[in-house]
Amino acid sequence: MKISVVIPVYNSEKIINKLIEELEVSLKNKKFEIILVNDFSEDNSWQVIKNICNLNKNIKGINLKKNFGQHNAIMAGLHHISGDIIITIDDDLQHPPNSILDLIDKIINGYDLCYTKYLNRKHSLYKIILSNLSNLISSLLINKDFSLYLSSFRCMNSNTKDELIKIQNPILYIDSYLIKISKKITSINIHHQERYLGKSNYSMIKLFFLWLHLVNQSNLKPLSFSSIILLFLKIIMFPILIYIKFKSFGSKQFEIEEKTFN
Repeated sequence: MKISVVIPVYNSEKIINKLIEELEVSLKNKKFEIILVNDFSEDNSWQVIKNICNLNKNIKGINLKKNFGQHNAIMAGLHHISGDIIITIDDDLQHPPNSILDLIDKIINGYDLCYTKYLNRKHSLYKIILSNLSNLISSLLINKDFSLYLSSFRCMNSNTKDELIKIQNPILYIDSYLIKISKKITSINIHHQERYLGKSNYSMIKLFFLWLHLVNQSNLKPLSFSSIILLFLKIIMFPILIYIKFKSFGSKQFEIEEKTFN
């Protein structure tokens, strides 16, 4: 059994080495690969990634041509992995690598997809409020249980990954597709950690565009409360949705500038 870990990287040159060190401890005695996807960082992240890859054959790097966003960067990584079980994790060390084995156990026990729910969240109050609002909106639009928190620290089996990467849409909200694809979904509790260094890249603008992508990907269903809300949102956001579709016409989900592997 091989474990693949996909990490979107943005401006984390001073964190990456520590993250890799902790991941290697957690995956000790496991067959694994780690793929670091540099999403057009403004710092020296790509050079750090290349240095790490030169020293460790289990680690691969991808450098994107421009900033595509977290979800698209993850998709770029998913297209270049070979594991039986796949983990996605953030680059800031707020997701504890020592929880990976608990995620893996859920997939081994028959689940298609496993999310994480944060205990003792270390985010700012502002981010927690936005995150809870996002969870409410996503629950209504993709008909998921409100208690299922759509964390970016998640685990899936290879069949789920294979179905996900069939999606070619450049305007992407991964979790709306994962919820549709996966039949058996669960979650585990994890202890949230302080960001190791630097500032969060999380912003209201980025979240707003994720909501737009979610609205764009959601389908109306007859005689449901969520469909009334979705219809209302689609009407309000219609000009913006049309603009985004026009702007993305002919664009790619991601474009790779350089890789550390063939």
